[in-house]
Amino acid sequence: MLAVDCRSEAHWRALAKCVGRPELAYAGDWAAASTAPYKGRLGRVLESLIREDAAEIWIRRLEAHGVPARIAARQRGASR
Repeated sequence: MLAVDCRSEAHWRALAKCVGRPELAYAGDWAAASTAPYKGRLGRVLESLIREDAAEIWIRRLEAHGVPARIAARQRGASR
């Protein structure tokens, strides 16, 4: 499981670019993205994009774009 830590508008814009969806970073986007529920529409879009490759690959990509990311421990009973 991958944990991405976007704490700023710069991180968010870099994440959108890194996943190949720069259009997600529009005017006023950070305010919406920073409060979006993890399993909401935006979270599901990002999850579907990130699921395409292994977490280790995404960590390298995200770090190259300046986005903090790490492997997160899977919780017991958590579904994929």
